Amino acid sequence: MIRSYAMTMRATGLVPAIIGPVQVATPTADTVTARATHECQALWDTGASASVITEAVAAALGIAPTGRVKVQTANDERDSNVYLVDILLKNGVAFPNVTVTEGTIRGYDVLIGMDIITQGDLAITNAGGKTVVSFRCPAYQEIDYLKEAPNGFLPGNREERRILDRTGRLNPASLGSSRPTGVRRK
Repeated sequence: MIRSYAMTMRATGLVPAIIGPVQVATPTADTVTARATHECQALWDTGASASVITEAVAAALGIAPTGRVKVQTANDERDSNVYLVDILLKNGVAFPNVTVTEGTIRGYDVLIGMDIITQGDLAITNAGGKTVVSFRCPAYQEIDYLKEAPNGFLPGNREERRILDRTGRLNPASLGSSRPTGVRRK
């Protein structure tokens, strides 16, 4: 049976990046060395195919590289050390024996890439001017906001919400051109 985990991060306003607490630990596969952990902040990056740790994290854990690999960054291509670590998120969301590369992450010690993100479901909402990020693992249900928007329209105000609740649909033609807050989706 696969155990399911979830976590949510709430901001007090809109945020330009997804940042959250993380623990990096010596790998579960290492049964000889005592487990070491390092707590830090991680940048979640859907544009990164793989997760990254800094040299400082590797040093704090006392781990040696398992090899080297050529990596493509946003700025260049370079050789990088490779490590095997466990990545531990909030609420028991854990990823054992993750292969990560070493890199520089401006202002952070860990970058969570698509290698981890695609193992679960990630949702980012900004209702009320506050960013909320939820992640669950494993992935088990599709989230489709378009299905929630009959005829491709989301209600833009209370009256449109009442029409949608009463009829189950919004008719774009009846809304006229003065529809300031509704959103049309293709």
